[in-house]
Amino acid sequence: MKKLNYANIFLFIITTLISLLGVAFLIFKPLENKKTPTHISPITKNATYEVYLKDNPYYNQNPLNTNAYVANSIDYLNIYFDYNYGETNAHSYSYNITAEIIGYVDNINEPIWNKKFILTNPTTKNINQNKFNIKEKTTINYSYYNNLVSSYENSYNIVLDANLLISLNIEIDGKKDSIELNMPLTKTTTKIIPNYQETNSITTSKEQFNSNYLIGIILLLTSIFIIFIKKSKTSNLNYSKKILKEYKDLIIEVNNKPNITNLNILKVNNLEDLIYIAEQNNLNIIYYKTINTYNFYVIINNYVYSYELRAT
Repeated sequence: MKKLNYANIFLFIITTLISLLGVAFLIFKPLENKKTPTHISPITKNATYEVYLKDNPYYNQNPLNTNAYVANSIDYLNIYFDYNYGETNAHSYSYNITAEIIGYVDNINEPIWNKKFILTNPTTKNINQNKFNIKEKTTINYSYYNNLVSSYENSYNIVLDANLLISLNIEIDGKKDSIELNMPLTKTTTKIIPNYQETNSITTSKEQFNSNYLIGIILLLTSIFIIFIKKSKTSNLNYSKKILKEYKDLIIEVNNKPNITNLNILKVNNLEDLIYIAEQNNLNIIYYKTINTYNFYVIINNYVYSYELRAT
């Protein structure tokens, strides 16, 4: 009955467990970078406006400051944006002002008409003293946008639920932010609806490599390395056994290492060369095995020809 090799069984179990653990790390901890917050920048936003009316006999006040307006009475608006960004590590920022008509029809969630207007060209500035402030004024010709939507409705014989979105668009080192005001168009009455939070913050994050993925790779490489070492050891062991069997009349196995301290040691490149030397000189090959090596010697006078085969 063949004796079980418990060392090989143990090595197989350990290698399998390491491989399974490595695969688990790769499957359940995918390659993704973790973002660690490094800085939180406080932001304050504000937008005020003045609504100027067309000449009429009904209102004495102009501009008019109320919560709602008769749409056809509006001539234009002055809007004042104020954006304050403090304690930033960013290097530069850019901004511009746009207006956009967004038109919907009943029972359709997607807009059927968008038209954007660039009211100011983009402005780019460097950030000094780790903070900056944007103060911009823009004038909105409400009658123009309102009439444009009415013309669209007449041309296509449809009724739109349209809005005018007025935006201060900011970009800070690739991060986008905005202050938005929304106004209904082609309605009997309209009002200005803020679409922003007065206080906000932007978090600057630093990406960190997901160490779980690296652990998975290391575990798999470790199991591959163990298998390679085991295969190499087994290969060398099988080779030495083959040589011992084929040249059993030529090779003498000893239990004690030969004393070759005072001899001139000449190392040969392969075992075939050592066999050739032994056969040519009609000598035996002395074989001595340690835990880590298989050693072969041929002693001729004051010279010893040696070849060492690693066990691991």
